[in-house]
Amino acid sequence: MGVDEIKLDEIYDVAVLRHGFAVYIRDYQFEIEANWIGGLAGRYLLTFKHCYDLTYKTVVEDDLIKKSWDDLFTNHENWEKNNEPDGFLWGTNWSLAYPGFEKIKDSSKAREWSDRLEKKMNEVKLETNSFIINLVFENWTLEKINDDNSLISQALIPLNE
Repeated sequence: MGVDEIKLDEIYDVAVLRHGFAVYIRDYQFEIEANWIGGLAGRYLLTFKHCYDLTYKTVVEDDLIKKSWDDLFTNHENWEKNNEPDGFLWGTNWSLAYPGFEKIKDSSKAREWSDRLEKKMNEVKLETNSFIINLVFENWTLEKINDDNSLISQALIPLNE
């Protein structure tokens, strides 16, 4: 299996390292690290092209956010130096994409944008351990950046090689 054969709903149990709009602000990108078998482990740039509608929501519970308000939770080293206080450690600097990406079938948002732009638009939801993002886009690409999977390989063990 090659990178071009990976389906969107197969992108789960990956580390989301960064996400945001590309510098030209049309496309939305995720830098992910995957522990995929078959020589596909590594870092990737997942780009959703023509993204014009996006919502972000945390899934971290309110009580946990309140405990984690101090900036020491944004830096792993400072958090450790402060005896690892109870709260959500934002400073791990990644989120686990699980259950991952899910295409929204019969999306009213995608239909509305398709009508407006006269292009076939799609909606997808990404759920991680700390946030949910919904975005409307035209198409997507996945490009391998390098073979580094050092972070995710410490967190997840592939079932078979």
